[in-house]
Amino acid sequence: MFQTSDTRKCSRDCIGEQNHFCPKDTYGSSGVCCDTYKCAKGDFCSFHTPLESKGLKLWSCPYDRPLCGSPAVKVVKTNNKKGAEGTKSSIMKFVRPSKRMRNHELCRYKIIFQKSVAGEHDELIIQAVSL
Repeated sequence: MFQTSDTRKCSRDCIGEQNHFCPKDTYGSSGVCCDTYKCAKGDFCSFHTPLESKGLKLWSCPYDRPLCGSPAVKVVKTNNKKGAEGTKSSIMKFVRPSKRMRNHELCRYKIIFQKSVAGEHDELIIQAVSL
């Protein structure tokens, strides 16, 4: 159907119209919208998600660096040793440029723990300060 690097076009004109989106590269900076499951092979296409999960479908949309900032992946760093639970990590800040978001624009972030530091009862607390 069409190729785009525009997050609004992906969310509104592709996924919003019940089509599928597949990123073309590892960083998800652009991709292809199509109306069949056979349209593209990507690392994470919107059709890989449960049918009822629009939020996960939108994860496949392009990552807009000027809008969302950098990087798209945040690593939780702690001083914990493996199995040590109950201590807090530092606060992670997601700083966007001053550009305001418009209808159908979105930012996605992947948050991961450093290898072997997450404990069974660790939790993430996320607070939106401004949108």
